[in-house]
Amino acid sequence: MDTNALQPAAPKRRRRWLQFRLRTLLIATMVLAAGCAYFTHECKIVAERRRWLAENFYLPFIEGLDLGGHKAARPSLLRLFLGDEAVASIVVCSKTDAAIAAALFPEAEIDVIK
Repeated sequence: MDTNALQPAAPKRRRRWLQFRLRTLLIATMVLAAGCAYFTHECKIVAERRRWLAENFYLPFIEGLDLGGHKAARPSLLRLFLGDEAVASIVVCSKTDAAIAAALFPEAEIDVIK
């Protein structure tokens, strides 16, 4: 009689699909952290621009509108997704406001009312 036929079959070894080195984990973590830092930075820029626009007077950019040969550059797709808008012209009352507006809106034409 065959003795091998009476014994149960040995269980198959399970294949491990997620095997990686610590170096790979650290690289993946670094790439994810860099992506999150970029996203957070863009969110901060959009929030600062919204807050400034809510507190001050501005002329919004209308798609396709040419204001004296100046067309506002469109924000990146990420910033459009976050709710940012392009601004072609900003009217402010002081030079300090003009400096702040120039830093926040590099694409805009800034006019100071005297």
